[in-house]
Amino acid sequence: MALMNGTDLLASKPGSPDPPAVALLGKLRATPSVGSLYDDLIKNAKGLVFLSTWKAGILYVGGQMGAGFVVSHLPDGNWSAPVFIKWHAAGGGLTLGVSKASTVIVLNSARALAQYQSSELDFKFGAGLSVDYIKPDGNESVEGSSLKAHISSGDTDAFVFNLDSKGLLFDLTITGGVTTSDTGANAKVYPNAPGITPDRILAGEVPHPPVASALYDALRGGAPATTPPTV
Repeated sequence: MALMNGTDLLASKPGSPDPPAVALLGKLRATPSVGSLYDDLIKNAKGLVFLSTWKAGILYVGGQMGAGFVVSHLPDGNWSAPVFIKWHAAGGGLTLGVSKASTVIVLNSARALAQYQSSELDFKFGAGLSVDYIKPDGNESVEGSSLKAHISSGDTDAFVFNLDSKGLLFDLTITGGVTTSDTGANAKVYPNAPGITPDRILAGEVPHPPVASALYDALRGGAPATTPPTV
């Protein structure tokens, strides 16, 4: 099975008015524990990670892989251009088949965002962080008023929302998986900035690529900001 490129999350599909990343924001808003807290969740976020992941295996040999992107919330209220990433983790146990999931990670703290602010990305997500996993079916580890308290206090570094999972054998845990920069995708999207590094992209040094325009429209709906630059 071909691995989705992170840029695919920003491209509209036939028969769907919204790109997958924008559709995921809609699902995030509709998550029972989020609801009216959505605007605060987005406004207070230091960054957002959008990730499509797969788990595949035969008997006791398996693995998880994924692709996506991260954007940072800049001091002026705008959002940075996306850094495209890859993610992978080793698998174990009795596994047979292929499962998929789409995930949004809300980075609540500077130290959570800092994992992605490197000239060369290569890290295990969640190391030294407080991370809560929240499912869209109501079986959240953090619920309702508790989520509001966590948003206000900032005591949780990241919320992981598994919003769209397919396959009976899928139980995605991002923590411990290795995140790296998708250098090929970044070079393709930013041809006028050769050698641009993830830390500089997340610092707002490059303009928004046209492919991401629908995403920024959606984010401005949840966190009003000045009009962002475009290529």
